[in-house]
Amino acid sequence: MGKHDHRRAENPFQRLWHRLGLGSDDGPAQDVAALAEKLSARRALLARLAALLIDHDLPITPFTLVMAHDCLTGANPRLAELLVQRIAAGLPVDLAWLEQALRHPAQDMATEQLITLLCHVRESLTAFDRSTHGAMQASGDFADTLQVHLADMAKAGTDKALVRNLAEAAKAMLGQASQLHAELAASRARTAELQSTLEHVQRVADEDHLTGLANRRAFERQFALALDTARSRAAPLCVAVVDIDHFKRINDRHGHTAGDRVLKVVAETIGTLRDAGCFVGRIGGEEFGVLFPGRSPGQALALLNSARTRMAERRLINRTTDLPFGPVTFSGGIADAVACGDLESALTAADSALYAAKGAGRNRVMLTDRAWPVAK
Repeated sequence: MGKHDHRRAENPFQRLWHRLGLGSDDGPAQDVAALAEKLSARRALLARLAALLIDHDLPITPFTLVMAHDCLTGANPRLAELLVQRIAAGLPVDLAWLEQALRHPAQDMATEQLITLLCHVRESLTAFDRSTHGAMQASGDFADTLQVHLADMAKAGTDKALVRNLAEAAKAMLGQASQLHAELAASRARTAELQSTLEHVQRVADEDHLTGLANRRAFERQFALALDTARSRAAPLCVAVVDIDHFKRINDRHGHTAGDRVLKVVAETIGTLRDAGCFVGRIGGEEFGVLFPGRSPGQALALLNSARTRMAERRLINRTTDLPFGPVTFSGGIADAVACGDLESALTAADSALYAAKGAGRNRVMLTDRAWPVAK
């Protein structure tokens, strides 16, 4: 039997072995079993990938497919652990959370170290500026005092030669003092310019580029400061997590560029709470955080609900297509930050209240067991 006759005699499994480069020409049974096991494992993995994306209403994109694969295969054990914890807590697994969970810790640490260094440099410059200011005052006082003494000596009729020698020495000292004063003034000007530059750099590092609000890093740092202040003064502090309702639907219907414009409008509306002494930041994709220093949960609820009502009453139009977006609303959850004790616990509690608000119909703000009536 020739070569081609031998190929015709192969069964389907044997032909599959040869295509995949598996097994020998004889096609032993163990190779068939191994191939069947591999195919079965791949089908099972694909089914689990699909279930993960569908169960959490995630879009099928390269990003989400890689995320799901890394979680299910153990390629990213840290992400897999966070995902299990998230699901166990009954919290949503959305794109905003995935982006946050996938942040590179080493990169975050480097950024934090840079921000810390900037703060130290600014503090050192402030101390240097104070010292320079003091030196300028001292040099000016010295020159003034020296001139007064010379005038007194001249009035007292002191020996003219002595006065002349002292005057020459004083003139040289005054010249040096004047030069020192000018150098110190120039140094202060350069210090002020450098301080201004550093302040600008830190503002850029702390700002969300799309909305102009504080970013998550700045929000976390502000939370720590606000919590320390609240504890030292025995004052209340609440934190809210806010999420735009049906934002994926807006992106799907109008595109991401239009979605970004909606994000900006919602950010501006929530940002008005800063006029009431609140701190507002963008902490995720379509998620915002709000700090309410000195406000009880009820007061925080009323403030956030007022912003929610204003947003719900607006009617936005897509400028590109002239099509209406329809009602753009957000939901929020509020937690007592002092009672929670730390940022992670406070955000988890607020996130749970937010999830309850979503489940109750959206376009509302909730505490642990209270809902504000939806504006009709």
